[in-house]
Amino acid sequence: MATTQTRVILNSWKEIASYLGRGVRTVQRYERENQLPVRRMQKSHGSVFALSKDVDTWLDRTRLHSLESDRTEDPTKWDALRNHQMAIKRLECSLQALNEKLAEGQRIRLRKQWFGAEDY
Repeated sequence: MATTQTRVILNSWKEIASYLGRGVRTVQRYERENQLPVRRMQKSHGSVFALSKDVDTWLDRTRLHSLESDRTEDPTKWDALRNHQMAIKRLECSLQALNEKLAEGQRIRLRKQWFGAEDY
């Protein structure tokens, strides 16, 4: 049985920044200067979103100057720390999505209790 990686959709600059562990303005600069893969709903500078898979791929192929200047003397420590931080961000996004699904399930359960189960 093949497993599929769930795609996490980051729905705003704030979510994208949180996923990367950076500020919103920094992430907007990354998009402008380093081609961070964000997508827009309209042609204008409206709502943005990004797929976590695309952001991870971008991180793997992009060497940001700020990341390079923060490196410690032992690069394996830095890589392990970065991988750990990214795993935590993915878990936080997955937990947020799970909490949203739980809240929706609770709303459905309350509607069933209120209106009766035969309506659903």
